[in-house]
Amino acid sequence: MKKITAILVFTALVLAVGSGHAGAQSIIDEKRPVVQDVIKWVQPPDLDNGWNVPTWGTYIPRGMPIPMIVVADDWKCPDGLPITDIHWWGGYEVGQVGGLVAFELSIHEDVPENECCPSHPGDLLWSALVSVGEGEHEVREEFFGFNYGGDVLHYSYYFPEGDNFAQEKDKIYWLNVVGLRAPDDNETIWGWHTAIRPGVDNGLDAAVGIYDYDFVRGEYERWGALYDQGCRVQMAFAFSTIPEPTSLALLGTAGMLLVGMHRRRKRR
Repeated sequence: MKKITAILVFTALVLAVGSGHAGAQSIIDEKRPVVQDVIKWVQPPDLDNGWNVPTWGTYIPRGMPIPMIVVADDWKCPDGLPITDIHWWGGYEVGQVGGLVAFELSIHEDVPENECCPSHPGDLLWSALVSVGEGEHEVREEFFGFNYGGDVLHYSYYFPEGDNFAQEKDKIYWLNVVGLRAPDDNETIWGWHTAIRPGVDNGLDAAVGIYDYDFVRGEYERWGALYDQGCRVQMAFAFSTIPEPTSLALLGTAGMLLVGMHRRRKRR
């Protein structure tokens, strides 16, 4: 019995920490308990050798934001489960401590590599313009760590209840993250932090940035892949999902076992 109990508890804890992408890790967030959401994909920030890749624009009240630089990265859905929240890491140019008023987030179809361009985002599937602040439906800036480039901040976006982003198993998608500054702000520069390079090839292409953007017509010449010393650069982000029923059952079983073990200890 002791062996079965230990296996159940260990399995539940693994499921609570993460699922899906190999190397998943828990993201501590007080807004939602771990038992409700589990990590389905994570590319953790590189606090040793990472840096912030500029991806920013200007927020236009009651209008379309004007992107100056756009960076995007791809991922492959491991399980077909929906995305319930998006986490990402980034920071400001050295010497700045804040200044963003909003984020523009978007998810796109994958356009495979061809003769003229690397793989890059295609048709828009979902987007959100979210204010930065302390409100219930705003994105908070939370300190996560630091490196030689300054503070690394953690951000989270939660889909409204019942409005998750549905995915297809084994399909590749792209995430765009753009930090937006106020119209009268001519100084704030925000960057998306790079991720720890995978120990093995995860089958995904390099993150990309827009080159030769035409701000008048809203058109761009090409996407350019991001490389560093010949290695593909990938961005730091993570997705949470709703556990499968079997995962919830194991979590519930483990919870009851832990409560029972605690009560037995108190009786002794």
